[in-house]
Amino acid sequence: MTTQDKTKALAAVDLLFSIVLALGSIWVIQEASRLRVFGSFYDAPGFFPFVMGWLILIGAVALMFDAIKRGGIKQMKEKRKELGQLRKHESMRRLLVLVALIGIYGFVLVPNMHYTLASTLFLVSIFLYLRSLKWYYTIALSVGVSVGISLVFHYALKIPLP
Repeated sequence: MTTQDKTKALAAVDLLFSIVLALGSIWVIQEASRLRVFGSFYDAPGFFPFVMGWLILIGAVALMFDAIKRGGIKQMKEKRKELGQLRKHESMRRLLVLVALIGIYGFVLVPNMHYTLASTLFLVSIFLYLRSLKWYYTIALSVGVSVGISLVFHYALKIPLP
């Protein structure tokens, strides 16, 4: 199978992913717009997520049009059963676990505890799940990154974190 055939074969997956990405970016834009503005909108905590949300939305729409052009809608109708099998694939399970960990971080940990602790727990869980580092490197890197980001935001940028 050539690269062009593989690209065509993934049109349905690209279409599905672009829809999920577009919905997620719309949610990010909406939530970023709700954040409190201290001075001007440019130094507000929601400015960067707002801009990133729009950039991701533009990319998602471009991916959506490309997937439709490659026959993504037709493939979705034809290969509905194969898309159902996708959830049994190991890489899809890993992706779903990572998305769940991100959801837990954003919706459970950050609102209910200090940013540094929430981020440390999140990074430790990600690294342990991916088995990317030895446990002592995982803890050291997670604590170092979380504390470092907190210190930069608190002292250098003078921006409060949740």
